[in-house]
Amino acid sequence: MTRAIRFSKEAIGSLALRDFVEEEKRACLVICGHVHSCGGRYEWLNNAAIVNVSSHDDAYSRANVALITVEPGGDVDIKINKLPSLIEYLLERGTPEEELSKRASLWKRQASYFINAAKKFGTEMYEHLEHLAHIKFVYGLTWNIVFKFYERGITRVEDINESVFKDLLVEAHGLDRVHLRKAYVKFEREMNKGVVCLLTPMPLHESDKVIVYDTEYNNERGVLYGFLDLITGEVKQFWFDEAESAIEYLCGKKEYIFVHYGGKDKSILLQELRYNAPTFNLLYSIQTSLIAPIDSASLSNVHDALCGHVSDKWWETYFYGIDGYTKFILCNRILSNPDDLKLREQLAGANKADIIALSRVIAKIKELPVKAGDEIGAHNHDGAGIEEG
Repeated sequence: MTRAIRFSKEAIGSLALRDFVEEEKRACLVICGHVHSCGGRYEWLNNAAIVNVSSHDDAYSRANVALITVEPGGDVDIKINKLPSLIEYLLERGTPEEELSKRASLWKRQASYFINAAKKFGTEMYEHLEHLAHIKFVYGLTWNIVFKFYERGITRVEDINESVFKDLLVEAHGLDRVHLRKAYVKFEREMNKGVVCLLTPMPLHESDKVIVYDTEYNNERGVLYGFLDLITGEVKQFWFDEAESAIEYLCGKKEYIFVHYGGKDKSILLQELRYNAPTFNLLYSIQTSLIAPIDSASLSNVHDALCGHVSDKWWETYFYGIDGYTKFILCNRILSNPDDLKLREQLAGANKADIIALSRVIAKIKELPVKAGDEIGAHNHDGAGIEEG
């Protein structure tokens, strides 16, 4: 059995089936449809026609229809036709925004973007819609940005270049700018394999007093608060029933910047511990600035790329062996049974491992060079800087 990731660039298929077709001279036709990215195509292998009749199961791709005629002597004639995508079908019939949103599973704003794009670009847009959707999903962009790419002649992932990103970033604002910066960093990682650098300097200086912190929480509240003072190296942890002690600890840290790794940590610091301090979201900075050989911005992935994998039982247990979902479950179980010391030990170990890993990542990032001549980096940090309390 073969496995494939959608939008994969790898060559995929069934070796067993290929071997059979190559050995069985009587085979004249193979109809398949598992690999959707190859749908609507056919090739010849020895005496056999291999026809992939699949279609993507989305609203943006046209459907493939194959008319196959097999003659008595084994000759095969193939004609591939296309049916309109769902979006094309609805837009060509002037479907109102609300109905388009409902039938094509779009947000109303997205439906509005499609209606405006259809008016602006005409029917030619439908020819490229499947590839535009590929751009959207590969780079995590909004349709608004994708249509701006298309306006500049970008129809496929392969067409994207650095100048297009820089052109669009000059005029982008708000969330559009955030999405573009993340996509630009992903593009740079793909173009510069093995390179490790920053697009913008990290706004933490040697003179800054920094505390790395991480909160373990469920949907309702914080369960464990962990702090690592980078000046003294001291680690302090406070449980949900020690909030007053945590507040007392924080009152002695008025001159510090608090670094966290995304999530609800900033809001919990303010709402549950009543501490209004300058914070810095390191995750956002990594997503919008770090060029490095990473597949995701997970803390373990970033840590190993910058600092190297730690082959140690404690790290394997608490850092690599406990993921976010496991910590979420531990939080719920501890709140249900606060006296279970074993559960507390597991969560405390995971929390401590995370803040130590964060401190190691910060130290490495401070050593990284900033890419020269990056005009995008000359603009503001888009929220990646110090967030005033």
